[in-house]
Amino acid sequence: MNNTQKLRLKGFTLVELLVVMLVLVALSSITLDFTKDFAFQGRYEVTKDRYEKIKRAIIGRPDVLINGQPDISGFVADMGRLPRNIQELLVQNYCSDDYRISDNTPDATGITDATGTTPKAWCTSKTPNGVWEEQSTGANCSVGTTNATQVDCEAVAGVWSGWKGPYLTTQKPDYEENAFSDGWGNEASTTVFTDHNYGWAFCLGNSPDNATAATCYTPTNTGVGTNQLALQSKGKNGTIDITDTNYDKDYPDNQVLFNLYSWTVSIPEITVNMQAPVQNTFNCSTNGVAENACKNTANWNWFGKPECSDGSLVTAPVCDAAGETWYWFTGWPTGIQFCVGGTSTGLEATAADCTAVSGNWITKGLCSGGSSTGTESTLDECSSVTGAWREGWCVGGASTGDEVDDAACTETWYGEWPLKNSRCSNRFFITQASCGAAGHRWVEPFCTNPAKTTKATCTLANESWVIPFCSALGISANDSTYTEANCVVSGGSWGGCIDNSNSKRFCDINGGIWQSLLQDVDLKVVNLNGTSYVSNPPVYIEENGLNQNVVFNIPISNISQGRVRLGLYKAGTSDIYPPSCSGLTAVQCTGADGGATDAVLLDNNLCDNVTFAECTGAGGNMTRRELNILILPYINDLKISW
Repeated sequence: MNNTQKLRLKGFTLVELLVVMLVLVALSSITLDFTKDFAFQGRYEVTKDRYEKIKRAIIGRPDVLINGQPDISGFVADMGRLPRNIQELLVQNYCSDDYRISDNTPDATGITDATGTTPKAWCTSKTPNGVWEEQSTGANCSVGTTNATQVDCEAVAGVWSGWKGPYLTTQKPDYEENAFSDGWGNEASTTVFTDHNYGWAFCLGNSPDNATAATCYTPTNTGVGTNQLALQSKGKNGTIDITDTNYDKDYPDNQVLFNLYSWTVSIPEITVNMQAPVQNTFNCSTNGVAENACKNTANWNWFGKPECSDGSLVTAPVCDAAGETWYWFTGWPTGIQFCVGGTSTGLEATAADCTAVSGNWITKGLCSGGSSTGTESTLDECSSVTGAWREGWCVGGASTGDEVDDAACTETWYGEWPLKNSRCSNRFFITQASCGAAGHRWVEPFCTNPAKTTKATCTLANESWVIPFCSALGISANDSTYTEANCVVSGGSWGGCIDNSNSKRFCDINGGIWQSLLQDVDLKVVNLNGTSYVSNPPVYIEENGLNQNVVFNIPISNISQGRVRLGLYKAGTSDIYPPSCSGLTAVQCTGADGGATDAVLLDNNLCDNVTFAECTGAGGNMTRRELNILILPYINDLKISW
């Protein structure tokens, strides 16, 4: 065999080469199909990831616990509503009909007829004119009205309650058409600029449908509501069509991202656990306590029964007609001391306190003259020492304090307490409303002739000036019927037992009636978007100093999840409840609400009947503030500790 023949035997035939080429073509085709599917799957996964990021940006992750608390964050938690488009997740303020104009837009390049130097000016001056959408303003800052962003507000130590984005992290600015596109590269139009959703199908409405534009909220189509949000990627083919298949299929199948109940909560009632205050420390009512019980009880004082110097005469007119003397006070407990004159309220507890208000400190009893020592505690004791049972005290100047009546007094004469002014049978309550609310008697002298309104005119007309000393209310204000018998028939006790005790246990043991004051209170909840809810009706809290679970009925329907402010106030007002303003003097407290008479410094040195702003504005400190509480989805049984 020659060499030529040997070389021919070592080559490939044409058929063999064709077979090899066919195999290579087939393998290439398979590889290309696999590579193409792999690339499509990658885009699909990117779309899924960005969809989840949008969801998290809007509502956070309420199913995830961070430090034991649900991760309630995002747009809804800050704004109290769903976003109107995706651009709202990226920038605070923007132009309603042109996604190219926002807070971040550097210049007006390409914007037709735009004038001015700010994005807002470009928006409102361009053709056509747009509306500048401000998601938050200076009103969202607790300090001033011009700090319109979170950064500006916090720079002046304010509290910001508005837009806190951006809520999405992007590599491209919000004013570009593909700032946050899906994995398929779908993007907003570059010729029609009203799409703020970067190629996503986004529909906000009460019944949203991505395939039906009329169901979607726009600045010119607001009647469709804003309760639900539909969001989908348009898939590889860039269109919304329920018949699409494979990678052209819209993602996800269920277009509704949020229904009303996935981002809002309805709360029919809120239970508040709180310790009720004790507004007044002397809450023991001794109306109706008998003489012996009153005299034998520490801190209680017996002022006797009204009677005539002739005990057989039972009314003032008959007594006076017989030439006898009618005494409304027949007892005056030893040790009674109090303040009169100056600017005294009668509540001063010491002589020093009395002097501080230019008052006169009374230490003497009602008996004087004869061989009286001034310590006789009853009319009978005074008569036994031939003393005069007087009707008041002479004070000031050259007075000795022993003058028997107004005629003998050359200084100032004060009628018997509480005759000088209308007062409560418990001297620690200085208004008729507080006296009655605490269950005590409002002792208001009256004339048997109603036309005579002062003691002077009454006595000048030969009428009787009456001090009501019957514990029953409603007994006729007439001398001829104002008797012990009629008082008893009316269910009252004739005589005067006045208490000075502040212990409920002491009061109950000794036969008194402990009176707990009632305060009607409102609970107010304020949402982040400014919507407020007030409990209805107000709840009456018994001010007994005890822990209570107070249930407030409050008409909260579909409030957004996230933080809300909750506060307790006196019904119909913005006055803090319980009183929590400390650090003010009585004068500062009274002037804290512009000098209104209802602001008062309590015995515990807390200023009552003021708002948060009034307290801090006067230099006070809040010992209790409004609460920021977390509203969670699907949880409508709210219990808090106040």
